[in-house]
Amino acid sequence: LIPQVVWRGTEFGFLNHVDQSLRKFRSYELEDRVSSWEKENRIPHGRNKKRAAAHAMSHAYENLLPRWQGIFWTAEAEQEVVRKSSALPWRKSSALPWADIKFTRFPSHPEEIQKLEEHGINAVGERIELEELAKYKYH
Repeated sequence: LIPQVVWRGTEFGFLNHVDQSLRKFRSYELEDRVSSWEKENRIPHGRNKKRAAAHAMSHAYENLLPRWQGIFWTAEAEQEVVRKSSALPWRKSSALPWADIKFTRFPSHPEEIQKLEEHGINAVGERIELEELAKYKYH
């Protein structure tokens, strides 16, 4: 079995009615946090967009709905694979990110998804059929 946590689904809001402190990620948070992170770390604007966007999401993490937290986990997992493979460039790596959690279509507010994608975080993935899903260890 493929050793990866995989999830595909929609942004169906129900937890935010139970716990009103939970919410989706907001695109304006991304721009504000990315700019400040780049300045703090003296990184030229746009040099490491995905890392900066994940950092921005980490600030909102505790208030994000679980599905949006999953988008953050996936971005972090993808960056971890890149860091490990760049640390050992002579070793070819077929490592998978431990998480692949994405929406199957745009949520009700696509500007957040578009902003994340502009920063290298793919929050929307292809639908996975049951036969394919059965190949994963965790789903």
